[in-house]
Amino acid sequence: MAMKRKEIVLWTLVAIALAANFWLPRQMRYKYSWDKDLAQRLATEFCATREDVKEYIQKYIPDVTDEQIDKWTASGELASLQIGKRTMSPQPPATYPESIQN
Repeated sequence: MAMKRKEIVLWTLVAIALAANFWLPRQMRYKYSWDKDLAQRLATEFCATREDVKEYIQKYIPDVTDEQIDKWTASGELASLQIGKRTMSPQPPATYPESIQN
């Protein structure tokens, strides 16, 4: 049985991909790095500054104080992460479900 034209093209592409991976220099190949992925995720998720967090909280608690924010951060009730010399917080969600807002 003769191979169909599509099968020939598919197997040719597979062979080219395997050959390219074998002959490409190591620096050009993609290598997954857990550390780089983690650093990227933390930088993306923990991008809110203290001022951003205070402004967000003031939408719901207008008279919030810095002491309250410090207390919540120290107790773990308010998430934060030390990144370098800065304390960063997770970016608040754009919207909350109606059941949480009330």
